Amino acid sequence: MPEILVVERSATLCNLLERTLESAGVGIACHFERFGDAVDEMRQRVVASRLPALLVIGIPEREPAECQALLKIVRELPGSILPLLILSHAPLPKLDSWLERRGGSMRLLWSQFWQVPGAISELSPNLLFSRPPERVTPQSPMRLLLVDDSVSVRRTYHQLLTQQGMQVDLAESIAEGFARARAGRYDLIVVDYYLPDGTGDELVRKLRVDPATEGALVAMITATYGDELIQKCLDAGAVECMFKNEVVSLTLARIKALARSVYDRRNTDSERRRLDGILRSVGDGVYGLDEAGVVTFANPTACRLLGCNDESELVGKDGGQLRLAVERVDVSVRVETVFATADGRMLPVECSLVPMLVAGETEGSVVVFRDISERKSVERVRWEIDHDVLTGLANRRQFLAELAQSVDRRKAGGYGAILFIDVDRYTQVLENAGEVAGQQLLVDIGQRLQARLRDHDGLARLEHDQFALRLEDVQLEHIYTLADSLREMLREARYTDHAGRALGVTVSVGVAIVSKDSPSAEYVLENARQACAQAKRRGQNQTQIFVVESDSRAARELEAGWAQRIREAMGEDRIILLGHPIIPIECLPAGGKAGIPRVNTGEQIYEILIRMVNRDGQWVSPSVFVPLAERANLMPKIDLWVVARAVRMATRLSDDSRVGFSINLSNQTLQDAEALVHIENTFASHRVRPDRFIFEISETGEIFQLHAARRFITQLKKLGCRFALDDFGAGNNSLSHLKWLPVDLVKVSGEFVAEKQGSEVDRAMALSLTQMAHTLKLKVIAERVDSLKALTWLRAAKVDYVQGHLFGEPSRLDEIDFEAVEEA
Repeated sequence: MPEILVVERSATLCNLLERTLESAGVGIACHFERFGDAVDEMRQRVVASRLPALLVIGIPEREPAECQALLKIVRELPGSILPLLILSHAPLPKLDSWLERRGGSMRLLWSQFWQVPGAISELSPNLLFSRPPERVTPQSPMRLLLVDDSVSVRRTYHQLLTQQGMQVDLAESIAEGFARARAGRYDLIVVDYYLPDGTGDELVRKLRVDPATEGALVAMITATYGDELIQKCLDAGAVECMFKNEVVSLTLARIKALARSVYDRRNTDSERRRLDGILRSVGDGVYGLDEAGVVTFANPTACRLLGCNDESELVGKDGGQLRLAVERVDVSVRVETVFATADGRMLPVECSLVPMLVAGETEGSVVVFRDISERKSVERVRWEIDHDVLTGLANRRQFLAELAQSVDRRKAGGYGAILFIDVDRYTQVLENAGEVAGQQLLVDIGQRLQARLRDHDGLARLEHDQFALRLEDVQLEHIYTLADSLREMLREARYTDHAGRALGVTVSVGVAIVSKDSPSAEYVLENARQACAQAKRRGQNQTQIFVVESDSRAARELEAGWAQRIREAMGEDRIILLGHPIIPIECLPAGGKAGIPRVNTGEQIYEILIRMVNRDGQWVSPSVFVPLAERANLMPKIDLWVVARAVRMATRLSDDSRVGFSINLSNQTLQDAEALVHIENTFASHRVRPDRFIFEISETGEIFQLHAARRFITQLKKLGCRFALDDFGAGNNSLSHLKWLPVDLVKVSGEFVAEKQGSEVDRAMALSLTQMAHTLKLKVIAERVDSLKALTWLRAAKVDYVQGHLFGEPSRLDEIDFEAVEEA
């Protein structure tokens, strides 16, 4: 007996396929859920020359290696000796090209599963034990009734239409025509307008309302042309109006067009009946949902599994209220969940969700499900409803439920916090190490975070590489420090790439405050997500807090607490200055070693970085306190504090020293006229060379008053100072800032340079930015240069300066021996 061999990992989809084939009289001989087992079976069959009559392969969304091995066996077979049917969830262009060349092959989407019997009929006709009902074709006679009181007209059209293969009956009055129509079940009724016992539109109305005749198409034919007459016929329900005085061939063409509509409707009705038979015979539950989530149909198995007497208890009801709604999908997916039955039980099911495609557009979904109670305990089902299976942490649903309770508790006072954590460049982790290593990394991150939580805090994996922490009863002044310490801690997480190297990752953290003014859990979580997105835009590996302006009390407390801490740190010299070298690339020997080179030409610039030290000795990253200082308008004061100390440091240098300093200025300072005067006075009073100083302004920050910033820059450039545009290319205002701000250098954003992130696109961007800057007579600094490989291509790109960990870590500025650096 001919055999069908099926390879499909989903038991639900295989069962659907089996039932579909059974309705067409075809059985499945062998079914394999594992591709490895199918590969072994096919190898044995090839050796024994015992190939199946048809091989059916369900291609998963992510093809395992064994799937490719199975396809390789098929490719090695001569010609199209083995008929092949591929079922997939999405188009596969490369595979389709091979199938076309191979012959004896076909691919269908799972959303087209009802076409499987027809495909098998074409690929292997001998497999069909009993054919499904034949479709109505133009060779099947169409029954037509002609009602006309003219003998010659009846005779003429009877002859013409009979020659076209139609079965034609005749009547000469309304009464006779109506009687024949009720008894004859005609496909098309052609009615003359003027009849002995009335007008044709009267007959049309009678035909339209009678159950025995309402399904027939009705067309009018008359010798009189008139707009009013035509309108009356169409209003009565006629679908066409023809004229006896027009060319007979034209009238015949009109009738043929109507006949095609009849054939199409017959085919549709036949297909609907066939599909209904398939749905009723399938052993799995099947129901449909429209775009609004309303149930449109349900087969008997679905009604039985859900405890309903018939589909009327489901059709037209809101799937969400029935606990049957599923999220809209654009591709076929398979999930495990629970449905609520009519008697209130929770039924564990495995679902396959297939988009319902009509003319290429998604118009709802078809849900195929089976009862998996025997495979899963109720406790496990309940656990999986609220937890992430991979990490064992709470999922989004559970996290939001617990966060809603936290929001309610905050009505009594106090603060909580939500931390939204997103792994930076997680897709690159998957490319470098594969999905298994990526999943192990997520488990590691979850465990590290879990170890830092208190008993009343909460942790969840929201989706993909995103986590959320719920912190209860926190002090506002500690939120930033706590969040940033978690960000630093996660830098210890590692994954192993395909080359066996242990690589680290960074994360971006968004923080939202939970207070008595927080309206809902979703609101707070979205605020944290937006803060995380802002941290990523700032360069990733950052911590960003979201303070809702409407929550003025929390904002005031947060700003006041940090403003006081910053002022105290400045007064107690707990703001530490670090120096990080910026080196002319011409001073570096080609293929040179890492480290700071001997400076024998050019200048040695140090970018001044700031850190704050708590009274307990803990260092605080600028990503923590700078955003709060900006909110409290303290950045001009901090910038002037840094400038004053850098100027005092410069007074110790000799006049011919090539050491210079690069100082970051906030956009608030650029728009502060008093800050400009203060800097001018500082240079004048200390008698230092202003040309030693480069001021960096951030390209990603928003400069509200460009004319004020331009005046600030112009005034200091008159003294000899230089200006650099930092993070060039990372923001949205690069060209605008270059046009309006008279800078001397640009600092290409490190996201285009860093070796662990660098790609051909990044390098092309860096090269383009460098060429643009040179065209404008500007010098170029490349930051985050961490490898000799990056240094090599940057030299080829003709950048002017480089900066990065390749040349050393930032050092305390007061511990750098500048004389030794120049002599080295």
